[in-house]
Amino acid sequence: MKVIQLRDSLTPFLSKIPMVERPKGRITLETRLIVTLTILILYLALSNIPLFGLSPESLDLFGRFRAIFAGEAYSLTAIGIQPIISASIILQILAGPKILKFDLTNPRDQMFYVNIQKLLVLCFAVLISYTYTIGFYMPSQDIASQLGVSLRFISFLLFIQIFIVGMLVYYMEEVVSRWGIGSGVGLFILAGVSQQLIMGLVSWMPDESGLAIGVVPRWIEIALQVSRYEILS
Repeated sequence: MKVIQLRDSLTPFLSKIPMVERPKGRITLETRLIVTLTILILYLALSNIPLFGLSPESLDLFGRFRAIFAGEAYSLTAIGIQPIISASIILQILAGPKILKFDLTNPRDQMFYVNIQKLLVLCFAVLISYTYTIGFYMPSQDIASQLGVSLRFISFLLFIQIFIVGMLVYYMEEVVSRWGIGSGVGLFILAGVSQQLIMGLVSWMPDESGLAIGVVPRWIEIALQVSRYEILS
């Protein structure tokens, strides 16, 4: 009875939060592949766009968990799938021990479950984005000076970027899960791991020693240095 009362009271509000509609008919495999590939390309593009206004002195305290969070540090996808995972855990805690009794065979309860998930994702996206911007993603003093604004305003811009793309990732996950192939969460995790693996193999960006980060370019640079040493000797 309490769940029904809660559902009826919250549904008018929760229904205003946008959602990805399920397909009404059968989707061809070609369409699913195109949707999945499009979302994957968009996700990788967002992962390689740095946050505007971020100071070089910023820290990435979740670097060891990037493979799980499927987000790229200091980029628009900084929080990755953290809001989705957090919302799912809370729902499991509430639904598992029957704290909130959902009858998922009932269409109204199904919709209420989805709406609660949307609300939790929204709340966690706000909370995590705010934590990033007040904790360790520092605003750039140079950009603030060039724009003639305060550091607080730059921090607000950082929050807006992280939050908006965090919610966009959630809707991208919904598109893949309903219109594409497999799970969006799994796709993003695989994309993040694959990107790190490829960059670790072929990246020419130098590290603190001046050598390339990637294994293959580093071997080439070391081999060239050895060859020059032998010629000089």
